[in-house]
Amino acid sequence: MILFRCDSVYQLMNAIQIKITLLKDEEADLLLSDHTNFDSLIPPLQESGIFEEVKRLYSKKKADEYWTYSKEERKNISKDPQKYVDMDVLDKEYTEFYISFETAYAKLMYYAMVKKGMHPKVHLFEDGMATYVCDVKKRCMEDGMDHAFYKEDQFIDNIERLLLYDPALFTGEKMPFPIEKIPTIDYKNKEVKDVFHYIFGEAKLPKQKFIFLEEAFFDDKIPSNDLELVLRIAEIVGKDQMIIKLHPRNKVNRFQEYGFQTMQHTQVPWEITLMDEDITDKILFTISSNASITSKLIFEKNMNVVMLYRMFTGKTWLMGNANFSLYHERSLKEFNKDRKNIYCPYSFNEMKEILKYIEGVSKIERMS
Repeated sequence: MILFRCDSVYQLMNAIQIKITLLKDEEADLLLSDHTNFDSLIPPLQESGIFEEVKRLYSKKKADEYWTYSKEERKNISKDPQKYVDMDVLDKEYTEFYISFETAYAKLMYYAMVKKGMHPKVHLFEDGMATYVCDVKKRCMEDGMDHAFYKEDQFIDNIERLLLYDPALFTGEKMPFPIEKIPTIDYKNKEVKDVFHYIFGEAKLPKQKFIFLEEAFFDDKIPSNDLELVLRIAEIVGKDQMIIKLHPRNKVNRFQEYGFQTMQHTQVPWEITLMDEDITDKILFTISSNASITSKLIFEKNMNVVMLYRMFTGKTWLMGNANFSLYHERSLKEFNKDRKNIYCPYSFNEMKEILKYIEGVSKIERMS
Protein backbone atom coordinates (compact mmCIF):
# COMPACT_ATOMS: atom_id res chain seq x y z
CA MET A 1 0.00 0.00 0.00
CA ILE A 2 1.07 3.59 -0.63
CA LEU A 3 1.62 6.29 2.01
CA PHE A 4 1.77 9.98 1.07
CA ARG A 5 3.20 12.44 3.61
CA CYS A 6 2.56 16.19 3.14
CA ASP A 7 3.84 19.19 5.12
CA SER A 8 2.24 22.00 3.07
CA VAL A 9 -0.85 22.79 1.03
CA TYR A 10 1.26 22.92 -2.14
CA GLN A 11 2.60 19.44 -1.43
CA LEU A 12 -0.96 18.24 -0.83
CA MET A 13 -2.15 19.65 -4.14
CA ASN A 14 0.67 17.83 -5.94
CA ALA A 15 0.00 14.61 -4.04
CA ILE A 16 -3.64 14.73 -5.18
CA GLN A 17 -2.56 15.31 -8.80
CA ILE A 18 -0.19 12.32 -8.64
CA LYS A 19 -2.85 10.13 -7.06
CA ILE A 20 -5.63 10.93 -9.57
CA THR A 21 -3.36 10.57 -12.61
CA LEU A 22 -0.35 8.29 -12.12
CA LEU A 23 -1.85 6.22 -9.29
CA LYS A 24 -5.58 6.37 -10.01
CA ASP A 25 -6.04 2.60 -9.58
CA GLU A 26 -3.81 2.29 -6.50
CA GLU A 27 -4.82 2.38 -2.83
CA ALA A 28 -3.08 5.10 -0.84
CA ASP A 29 -3.26 6.67 2.61
CA LEU A 30 -2.51 10.34 3.28
CA LEU A 31 -0.49 11.65 6.22
CA LEU A 32 -0.77 15.37 7.00
CA SER A 33 1.80 16.86 9.38
CA ASP A 34 1.35 19.78 11.77
CA HIS A 35 3.81 21.94 9.82
CA THR A 36 0.58 23.34 8.31
CA ASN A 37 -2.90 23.70 9.78
CA PHE A 38 -4.88 21.28 7.59
CA ASP A 39 -7.97 21.18 9.86
CA SER A 40 -10.43 22.67 7.37
CA LEU A 41 -9.22 20.40 4.55
CA ILE A 42 -9.56 17.08 6.35
CA PRO A 43 -13.38 16.67 6.05
CA PRO A 44 -13.48 17.24 2.26
CA LEU A 45 -10.38 15.06 1.82
CA GLN A 46 -12.05 12.23 3.72
CA GLU A 47 -15.33 12.66 1.84
CA SER A 48 -13.63 12.79 -1.57
CA GLY A 49 -12.46 9.17 -1.31
CA ILE A 50 -9.22 9.97 -3.15
CA PHE A 51 -7.27 8.44 -0.26
CA GLU A 52 -8.28 5.38 1.73
CA GLU A 53 -7.44 7.02 5.06
CA VAL A 54 -6.43 10.56 6.03
CA LYS A 55 -4.18 10.63 9.11
CA ARG A 56 -2.61 13.37 11.21
CA LEU A 57 1.07 13.49 12.12
CA TYR A 58 2.24 15.72 14.98
CA SER A 59 5.91 15.87 14.11
CA LYS A 60 6.98 19.52 13.97
CA LYS A 61 8.33 19.70 17.52
CA LYS A 62 10.41 16.53 17.10
CA ALA A 63 11.49 17.57 13.60
CA ASP A 64 12.83 20.89 14.95
CA GLU A 65 14.41 19.24 17.99
CA TYR A 66 16.38 16.80 15.86
CA TRP A 67 18.78 19.51 14.70
CA THR A 68 19.55 20.56 18.29
CA TYR A 69 21.17 17.20 19.04
CA SER A 70 24.85 16.41 18.63
CA LYS A 71 26.03 14.35 15.68
CA GLU A 72 26.50 11.33 17.93
CA GLU A 73 22.96 11.71 19.33
CA ARG A 74 21.50 11.98 15.82
CA LYS A 75 23.42 8.87 14.82
CA ASN A 76 21.89 6.96 17.73
CA ILE A 77 18.38 8.26 16.95
CA SER A 78 18.71 7.01 13.36
CA LYS A 79 19.56 3.50 14.63
CA ASP A 80 16.51 3.42 16.89
CA PRO A 81 13.96 5.64 15.10
CA GLN A 82 10.84 3.94 16.47
CA LYS A 83 11.53 5.69 19.80
CA TYR A 84 11.54 9.06 18.05
CA VAL A 85 8.83 9.04 15.40
CA ASP A 86 5.08 8.50 15.79
CA MET A 87 4.69 4.76 15.19
CA ASP A 88 0.88 4.85 15.48
CA VAL A 89 0.58 6.21 11.93
CA LEU A 90 2.60 3.29 10.57
CA ASP A 91 -0.09 0.75 11.38
CA LYS A 92 -0.29 -0.79 7.90
CA GLU A 93 2.12 -2.57 5.59
CA TYR A 94 3.34 0.25 3.36
CA THR A 95 5.33 -0.67 0.25
CA GLU A 96 5.61 2.84 -1.26
CA PHE A 97 6.42 6.08 0.60
CA TYR A 98 5.78 9.38 -1.22
CA ILE A 99 7.43 12.48 0.27
CA SER A 100 8.03 15.91 -1.20
CA PHE A 101 11.38 16.55 0.42
CA GLU A 102 13.69 14.16 2.21
CA THR A 103 13.55 15.91 5.58
CA ALA A 104 15.28 14.31 8.54
CA TYR A 105 11.96 13.30 10.10
CA ALA A 106 10.78 11.75 6.81
CA LYS A 107 13.98 9.69 6.66
CA LEU A 108 13.50 8.61 10.27
CA MET A 109 9.95 7.53 9.37
CA TYR A 110 11.38 5.48 6.51
CA TYR A 111 13.85 3.78 8.86
CA ALA A 112 11.07 3.15 11.39
CA MET A 113 9.19 1.30 8.65
CA VAL A 114 12.31 -0.75 7.95
CA LYS A 115 12.56 -1.57 11.67
CA LYS A 116 8.96 -2.82 11.50
CA GLY A 117 9.93 -5.23 8.73
CA MET A 118 8.73 -3.13 5.80
CA HIS A 119 10.89 -2.41 2.77
CA PRO A 120 9.19 0.62 1.20
CA LYS A 121 10.35 2.25 -2.00
CA VAL A 122 10.65 6.04 -1.70
CA HIS A 123 9.19 8.40 -4.29
CA LEU A 124 10.19 12.08 -4.06
CA PHE A 125 7.80 14.57 -5.62
CA GLU A 126 7.52 18.23 -6.60
CA ASP A 127 7.91 20.86 -3.88
CA GLY A 128 8.87 23.95 -5.82
CA MET A 129 12.32 25.23 -6.69
CA ALA A 130 14.16 23.31 -3.97
CA THR A 131 13.19 20.03 -5.62
CA TYR A 132 14.79 21.11 -8.89
CA VAL A 133 18.19 22.01 -7.42
CA CYS A 134 18.48 19.37 -4.72
CA ASP A 135 21.39 17.08 -3.97
CA VAL A 136 19.83 14.19 -2.05
CA LYS A 137 23.12 12.36 -1.57
CA LYS A 138 24.82 15.44 -0.08
CA ARG A 139 21.88 16.07 2.25
CA CYS A 140 22.05 12.46 3.47
CA MET A 141 25.76 12.90 4.18
CA GLU A 142 25.01 16.00 6.28
CA ASP A 143 22.01 14.82 8.32
CA GLY A 144 24.02 13.01 11.00
CA MET A 145 22.31 9.66 10.44
CA ASP A 146 24.07 6.32 10.25
CA HIS A 147 22.65 5.33 6.87
CA ALA A 148 25.26 2.59 6.36
CA PHE A 149 23.82 0.84 9.45
CA TYR A 150 20.86 -0.21 7.29
CA LYS A 151 23.04 -1.75 4.53
CA GLU A 152 20.81 -2.56 1.51
CA ASP A 153 17.88 -0.76 3.15
CA GLN A 154 19.63 2.61 3.44
CA PHE A 155 17.47 5.51 2.29
CA ILE A 156 19.43 6.72 -0.75
CA ASP A 157 19.49 3.23 -2.31
CA ASN A 158 15.73 2.83 -2.05
CA ILE A 159 14.59 5.99 -3.80
CA GLU A 160 12.58 4.78 -6.77
CA ARG A 161 12.19 8.09 -8.62
CA LEU A 162 11.78 11.85 -8.44
CA LEU A 163 8.50 13.23 -9.84
CA LEU A 164 8.49 16.76 -11.29
CA TYR A 165 6.13 18.75 -13.50
CA ASP A 166 9.05 19.60 -15.79
CA PRO A 167 12.01 17.20 -15.47
CA ALA A 168 13.98 19.18 -18.08
CA LEU A 169 14.38 21.99 -15.52
CA PHE A 170 16.17 19.79 -12.97
CA THR A 171 19.67 21.09 -12.29
CA GLY A 172 20.54 19.17 -9.13
CA GLU A 173 23.30 16.64 -8.88
CA LYS A 174 23.03 13.47 -10.97
CA MET A 175 20.83 11.01 -9.14
CA PRO A 176 20.99 7.20 -9.10
CA PHE A 177 17.25 7.10 -9.88
CA PRO A 178 15.07 8.36 -12.74
CA ILE A 179 13.30 11.72 -12.90
CA GLU A 180 9.76 11.35 -14.25
CA LYS A 181 7.01 13.78 -15.22
CA ILE A 182 3.88 14.64 -13.25
CA PRO A 183 1.09 15.35 -15.77
CA THR A 184 0.17 19.04 -15.83
CA ILE A 185 -3.20 19.77 -14.25
CA ASP A 186 -5.89 19.85 -16.93
CA TYR A 187 -7.55 23.14 -16.03
CA LYS A 188 -9.97 22.80 -18.98
CA ASN A 189 -11.39 19.55 -17.59
CA LYS A 190 -14.41 20.28 -15.37
CA GLU A 191 -14.14 17.00 -13.46
CA VAL A 192 -10.52 17.72 -12.55
CA LYS A 193 -11.34 21.27 -11.46
CA ASP A 194 -14.28 19.99 -9.40
CA VAL A 195 -11.94 17.69 -7.44
CA PHE A 196 -9.63 20.55 -6.47
CA HIS A 197 -12.51 22.97 -5.78
CA TYR A 198 -14.23 20.43 -3.52
CA ILE A 199 -11.13 20.07 -1.37
CA PHE A 200 -9.64 23.56 -1.41
CA GLY A 201 -12.50 25.89 -2.39
CA GLU A 202 -12.19 28.78 -4.85
CA ALA A 203 -10.58 32.22 -4.86
CA LYS A 204 -10.47 35.19 -7.22
CA LEU A 205 -7.53 37.30 -8.31
CA PRO A 206 -7.35 40.75 -6.70
CA LYS A 207 -8.40 43.76 -8.76
CA GLN A 208 -4.93 45.32 -8.62
CA LYS A 209 -2.82 44.88 -11.76
CA PHE A 210 0.51 44.40 -9.96
CA ILE A 211 1.03 41.58 -7.42
CA PHE A 212 4.22 41.19 -5.39
CA LEU A 213 4.85 37.65 -4.12
CA GLU A 214 6.70 37.90 -0.82
CA GLU A 215 9.18 35.19 0.20
CA ALA A 216 10.16 33.96 3.65
CA PHE A 217 13.35 36.02 4.03
CA PHE A 218 11.98 37.82 7.11
CA ASP A 219 10.93 34.61 8.90
CA ASP A 220 14.25 32.98 7.96
CA LYS A 221 16.09 36.03 9.37
CA ILE A 222 17.87 36.66 6.06
CA PRO A 223 18.90 40.30 5.59
CA SER A 224 17.36 41.52 2.36
CA ASN A 225 16.30 44.60 0.41
CA ASP A 226 12.93 43.19 -0.69
CA LEU A 227 10.97 45.91 1.14
CA GLU A 228 13.09 48.63 -0.48
CA LEU A 229 12.46 47.06 -3.89
CA VAL A 230 8.70 47.01 -3.26
CA LEU A 231 8.70 50.67 -2.24
CA ARG A 232 10.59 51.60 -5.40
CA ILE A 233 8.24 49.56 -7.61
CA ALA A 234 5.27 51.34 -5.99
CA GLU A 235 6.76 54.68 -7.03
CA ILE A 236 6.82 53.43 -10.62
CA VAL A 237 3.42 51.69 -10.92
CA GLY A 238 1.42 53.43 -8.17
CA LYS A 239 0.76 52.02 -4.72
CA ASP A 240 -3.01 51.87 -5.34
CA GLN A 241 -2.37 49.57 -8.32
CA MET A 242 -0.28 47.15 -6.26
CA ILE A 243 -1.06 44.40 -3.73
CA ILE A 244 1.24 42.12 -1.70
CA LYS A 245 0.74 38.37 -1.42
CA LEU A 246 2.29 37.66 1.98
CA HIS A 247 4.32 34.51 2.50
CA PRO A 248 2.51 32.08 4.84
CA ARG A 249 5.55 31.71 7.12
CA ASN A 250 6.00 35.44 7.70
CA LYS A 251 3.89 36.31 10.74
CA VAL A 252 4.66 40.04 10.52
CA ASN A 253 3.00 42.20 7.87
CA ARG A 254 5.87 44.56 7.07
CA PHE A 255 3.99 46.31 4.26
CA GLN A 256 0.86 47.48 6.07
CA GLU A 257 2.54 50.44 7.78
CA TYR A 258 3.60 51.71 4.34
CA GLY A 259 -0.02 51.73 3.15
CA PHE A 260 0.09 48.62 0.95
CA GLN A 261 -2.92 46.40 0.50
CA THR A 262 -2.21 42.73 1.20
CA MET A 263 -3.87 39.45 0.24
CA GLN A 264 -5.22 37.54 3.22
CA HIS A 265 -3.94 34.06 4.04
CA THR A 266 -6.48 31.37 3.16
CA GLN A 267 -6.48 27.59 2.80
CA VAL A 268 -7.07 28.05 -0.93
CA PRO A 269 -3.70 27.56 -2.62
CA TRP A 270 -2.44 30.27 -4.94
CA GLU A 271 -2.35 27.58 -7.62
CA ILE A 272 -6.13 27.11 -7.45
CA THR A 273 -6.57 30.78 -8.33
CA LEU A 274 -4.16 30.33 -11.24
CA MET A 275 -6.13 27.28 -12.37
CA ASP A 276 -9.37 29.27 -12.50
CA GLU A 277 -8.22 32.67 -13.77
CA ASP A 278 -6.46 34.18 -16.76
CA ILE A 279 -3.49 35.95 -15.22
CA THR A 280 -2.10 37.54 -18.38
CA ASP A 281 -3.66 40.91 -17.54
CA LYS A 282 -1.67 40.97 -14.27
CA ILE A 283 2.05 41.50 -13.68
CA LEU A 284 3.71 39.45 -10.94
CA PHE A 285 6.79 40.75 -9.13
CA THR A 286 8.97 38.52 -6.98
CA ILE A 287 12.58 38.06 -5.97
CA SER A 288 12.78 34.38 -6.87
CA SER A 289 9.55 32.69 -5.72
CA ASN A 290 8.64 29.56 -7.65
CA ALA A 291 4.98 30.50 -7.04
CA SER A 292 5.43 33.14 -9.72
CA ILE A 293 5.99 30.55 -12.46
CA THR A 294 3.54 27.81 -11.40
CA SER A 295 0.96 29.08 -13.90
CA LYS A 296 3.25 27.84 -16.67
CA LEU A 297 4.82 24.96 -14.75
CA ILE A 298 1.63 23.27 -13.54
CA PHE A 299 -1.02 24.43 -16.03
CA GLU A 300 0.97 25.53 -19.11
CA LYS A 301 -0.81 28.90 -18.91
CA ASN A 302 0.88 32.16 -19.88
CA MET A 303 1.80 34.86 -17.35
CA ASN A 304 3.86 38.04 -16.93
CA VAL A 305 6.55 37.65 -14.27
CA VAL A 306 9.26 40.13 -13.31
CA MET A 307 11.91 38.38 -11.20
CA LEU A 308 14.13 40.68 -9.17
CA TYR A 309 16.86 38.33 -7.95
CA ARG A 310 19.44 40.21 -10.03
CA MET A 311 18.62 43.35 -8.01
CA PHE A 312 18.50 41.50 -4.66
CA THR A 313 21.22 42.07 -2.06
CA GLY A 314 20.38 39.22 0.33
CA LYS A 315 21.72 35.67 0.14
CA THR A 316 19.43 32.68 0.60
CA TRP A 317 20.57 29.06 0.76
CA LEU A 318 18.89 28.52 -2.61
CA MET A 319 20.62 31.49 -4.21
CA GLY A 320 23.87 30.23 -2.76
CA ASN A 321 23.25 26.88 -4.45
CA ALA A 322 25.41 26.53 -7.56
CA ASN A 323 22.43 25.05 -9.41
CA PHE A 324 20.14 28.04 -8.75
CA SER A 325 21.34 30.14 -11.69
CA LEU A 326 21.22 27.20 -14.07
CA TYR A 327 17.66 26.41 -12.96
CA HIS A 328 16.58 29.97 -13.74
CA GLU A 329 18.40 29.93 -17.07
CA ARG A 330 16.53 26.77 -18.04
CA SER A 331 13.22 28.19 -16.81
CA LEU A 332 13.72 31.32 -18.91
CA LYS A 333 14.58 29.28 -21.99
CA GLU A 334 11.70 26.84 -21.51
CA PHE A 335 8.92 29.25 -20.52
CA ASN A 336 9.90 32.00 -22.97
CA LYS A 337 9.96 29.72 -26.03
CA ASP A 338 6.60 30.66 -27.54
CA ARG A 339 5.87 33.86 -25.62
CA LYS A 340 7.89 36.04 -23.26
CA ASN A 341 6.62 35.04 -19.81
CA ILE A 342 9.55 35.82 -17.47
CA TYR A 343 11.70 38.96 -17.27
CA CYS A 344 14.80 39.45 -15.10
CA PRO A 345 15.86 43.12 -15.04
CA TYR A 346 19.21 44.35 -13.75
CA SER A 347 17.91 47.85 -12.96
CA PHE A 348 14.77 49.93 -12.44
CA ASN A 349 15.29 51.62 -15.80
CA GLU A 350 15.26 48.24 -17.49
CA MET A 351 12.17 47.35 -15.44
CA LYS A 352 10.34 50.42 -16.76
CA GLU A 353 11.04 49.34 -20.34
CA ILE A 354 9.84 45.82 -19.54
CA LEU A 355 6.55 47.14 -18.14
CA LYS A 356 5.98 49.16 -21.33
CA TYR A 357 6.67 46.07 -23.43
CA ILE A 358 4.29 43.87 -21.41
CA GLU A 359 1.53 46.46 -21.77
CA GLY A 360 2.01 46.43 -25.54
CA VAL A 361 1.85 42.63 -25.68
CA SER A 362 -1.27 42.63 -23.50
CA LYS A 363 -3.03 45.07 -25.85
CA ILE A 364 -2.25 42.85 -28.83
CA GLU A 365 -3.47 39.72 -27.00
CA ARG A 366 -6.70 41.43 -25.95
CA MET A 367 -7.38 42.39 -29.58
CA SER A 368 -6.71 38.91 -30.97
